[in-house]
Parts: sequence; C-alpha cells; structure tokens
Amino acid sequence: MMPALKDEGGYSLIELVVAASAGAIVLMGFFAMFDLSVKNSAQVTQRVDANARAKPALQQLMNDLHSACTGPNIAPILAGSTATELRFQTATGTAVSPTPEKHVLTFQGGNLTERIYPATGGSNPIWTYSASPSSTRTVLQDVSVPDAADGPAFSYHGAQGGVFQAAALPVPLSAADAARAVQVKVGIQVAPSYQGVDDPNAAVTLTDAVVFRFSPFSEDPTKVNGPCA
Repeated sequence: MMPALKDEGGYSLIELVVAASAGAIVLMGFFAMFDLSVKNSAQVTQRVDANARAKPALQQLMNDLHSACTGPNIAPILAGSTATELRFQTATGTAVSPTPEKHVLTFQGGNLTERIYPATGGSNPIWTYSASPSSTRTVLQDVSVPDAADGPAFSYHGAQGGVFQAAALPVPLSAADAARAVQVKVGIQVAPSYQGVDDPNAAVTLTDAVVFRFSPFSEDPTKVNGPCA
C-alpha cells in the first residue's frame, strides 16, 4: 500500500506577482505622500523665514519715518528720491529742535542698504549734510522691489482738500514736489534666506504707508495739505 502524498498546495506565480504589484503600489503611494509632506513643510519654513526677516525691517523703517517731522511745516522727504531710493531726514531725542540726520535707503543687487549722513550745519528748515555717510548697513538681503501689481518700492503722494492724491508724484522728486509729499507708501518683496525646495510663491510682499501730519487735514478743496502741519 503506497503512503498518501502530502498536500503541496500554495501560492501560484500569478498570485505572487499580483501581491507584489499591490504592495509596490501601496509603497509608492506612501512615499509620494511622504515626499509631499516634506515639500509642504519646507515651503512653510521658507515663507516663515521670509516673513520673520521682512516684518522687523519694515517696522524699523516705519518708525524712522514716523520720526521724520523735525518741525512744523518742514518737509521730511528730500529731493532726488526715486521709486527705488528713499531720501529723508529724521531726528530723535529730547531737544526741542533735535539735529536731524539724512537717511538714504537704496535697493541694489538684491539688498536694501541704508546710509546715514550727519548734519554739518544749517537749521530748520534748511540743513546741510556731510558728503560721506557716517554709517552704512545692509537692512535686508534677498530683497527686491514688489511686482508691478503691488506698486513701486517707494511712492510719494500729495494731498489737497483733505484727500490724498491717487497719482504718485513724479520721480525723481523735485524740491517742489518733495515739499508736497505728505504720504509715502513702501513695498518690499523678500525671498527666503535659503531655497530648500522650488516654491514660486515663497517670496513675501509687505506694504505700509506713513502720513506726515501733526493735525487733521483741512477739507477746504482749494487748500494743499502739506507735510508736518
């Protein structure tokens, strides 16, 4: 009598191929999700980095501009200011008439730089400044002017009858137009300090504006509302 044969049942080759294919699909989906998660995290980190550098720099500029009225009816914005270079005088201190400094902010080569020129003579409303800066510093790196839709880096506006003029004053500012500039709009576009992943939306655009006034505008439609009045 012959012994009974053992059961040799198992998976066929086709079943193994199907199982392996299904496993590969699951793994591919997992790695795709993992890769997307890593990219999203890197994009958030880049945008946070750009914001963290841009906001303090813009706030410091706004603080300097808010201190730019050195006396009643004295224009803080200086002639020669352009859409990429802002020239203004500002003063801080406890004196009744503190001596101002001339600040020049310039977009150049991916940087926003600031040069400060000390006053060498004069008095309100006319001061003379040194031809050489007493200090130069890089305010921001990886910075550029905003896209056209967000406006220029610096624009200057007059006001009449209690209303800001929508059209910016032509640049470079003449002495007459600088004396009318009662509002300055500022815009900067800051890229992350590092580019871990390709993200066309990583750059952050910030805008702000400052008005040079001590008192409310006159609503007389014939009256020009000048700065620091």
